[in-house]
Amino acid sequence: MRHIDEFTIHHFRGMREAKFETLGQINLLIGSNNSGKTSVLEALSVFCDPLNPRTWSSVASARETSPLGPRLSLSDRILWLFPQEELFPQEENELSLSASGVYHVKNISAQYERFSEVIKERIPRYTTGEDVGRKDEFSYEEREREVEGVRIEIGVSLKKNTNNLPEELPTTTYKFPDYGVLPRGSAQEINPLPVRSIDGCSHRSSGVSSDLWTGVIFADAKLQTVKLLQLFDPDIEDVDIISTRERASSISIKHKKLGRAPLSSFGDVIRRVFTLASAIPSAKNGLLLIDELEIAVHTRMLEKTFNWLVVFCCQYDVQLVATTHSLEALDAVIEACKDKEIDLVGYRLQKDDAVTTTKRFDKEYLKQLREELGVDPRW
Repeated sequence: MRHIDEFTIHHFRGMREAKFETLGQINLLIGSNNSGKTSVLEALSVFCDPLNPRTWSSVASARETSPLGPRLSLSDRILWLFPQEELFPQEENELSLSASGVYHVKNISAQYERFSEVIKERIPRYTTGEDVGRKDEFSYEEREREVEGVRIEIGVSLKKNTNNLPEELPTTTYKFPDYGVLPRGSAQEINPLPVRSIDGCSHRSSGVSSDLWTGVIFADAKLQTVKLLQLFDPDIEDVDIISTRERASSISIKHKKLGRAPLSSFGDVIRRVFTLASAIPSAKNGLLLIDELEIAVHTRMLEKTFNWLVVFCCQYDVQLVATTHSLEALDAVIEACKDKEIDLVGYRLQKDDAVTTTKRFDKEYLKQLREELGVDPRW
């Protein structure tokens, strides 16, 4: 079995009872816009690390990347992970996910309720010394402030004989205030499944890149990643993390023509491929979730890139789940897996009102549809 063998979304965002049977090592989610492909990746992220409040916050906030327009409050972003009343009357405050496979979590469920409470906080205040010889100093005063937010209760069911833990863990409760510090993680040790999520904008974050590259170095995967980058720019010689007193750590590329140049000075394709490649070691023995697999990669380079990606995922026992809108990307993945002992699976999602249906295609069926019949399985 894989880390995740079967995955069922009972209630999550706008999805109900979407089932994905017999996942492979490489999994592609295809289908029309608004069919729920990105929601599946988000549900997997939550399921793999259910008792980490930062996971809930980051998944809820991932879609709010545009600087245009007002941002939703944290509590509203959390609430949109749950089914909405317009689609699921009487069920809008409950979320439920389940799976089978090697991963020891069997089911998670969560419920929410809004809260409002008065808290006391210490406010720093600068005081001026009045007596001779007395220095100016900071002091603090206590103030009361009303805060609003959302409280979620999370239940986790485990498989039998999981680290001597009970099959039903005690309910964990977190409060997510609209403004303030995120809650800390639970004391329950359930060993989350390693997971790394790459969305359409991840390659534009230098902080994420530095974090990913550190994992590459520890995994002794630097040479392989540099070779992949050289497919797109043969003048790239090396990649390092540079840190100065004035600036936080950043990725620096050694280039034959440019000398030392920051990763941010290169185009989208180099940054995207770098992010994809460097994410794999951090997802070792776990899941790599990629939204819009084809972003920034030219069609003529898709096959080489995906061939490398597939081999690298197998090397690090990474189960890949990716979305794509591109028929060229689908064909390139089929070609990359065709002559390898790799189980490639495609799932077409179709959403009618609140019902999401999934159609499974194994590798041989995908090859037959594309190479022999010329059928587009996305529709």
